[in-house]
Amino acid sequence: METERLILRRFSRDDQDAHAQMWTQPEFYKFLFDGKGITEQQARNMVIDYAFKRGMFAVVEKSSGKLIGNCGIVPIRDGRIELDYAYDPHFWGKGYATEAARAVLELAKADPEVDSLIAMAFPKNTASINVFKKLGFRRLDQETHFGSVLEVWTIEL
Repeated sequence: METERLILRRFSRDDQDAHAQMWTQPEFYKFLFDGKGITEQQARNMVIDYAFKRGMFAVVEKSSGKLIGNCGIVPIRDGRIELDYAYDPHFWGKGYATEAARAVLELAKADPEVDSLIAMAFPKNTASINVFKKLGFRRLDQETHFGSVLEVWTIEL
């Protein structure tokens, strides 16, 4: 998929180094999972997992050709489907999360098996919460996931 400024494509093994550099930055990880970070090898292994997951895309900035993050929809343990994304902090504040998520939402709307999505963020992650609002999500509640209390938002497709 392409947007005005981004390419969303499948992950490949060639993405492992860039992905590991991104995911091992403390700033990058502060609003993900338990906020404690992962090892370089764990980040490299995620690329292999992503390469086989339906719905998760590598996000590449067209102008630079750089892998800047990931965005997609993934099932979570309770059966709901989550809009999930994460970006290199060097690319925060440019509207890329909203741009890529809009493209992923359009793709999800075309899937007859997906009728709604959730999205989750730490309560202090106002940037992601603002993305959810721009996309038309509505707040559901707070839930505990990965040992952290997260804001949970939803959208009907």
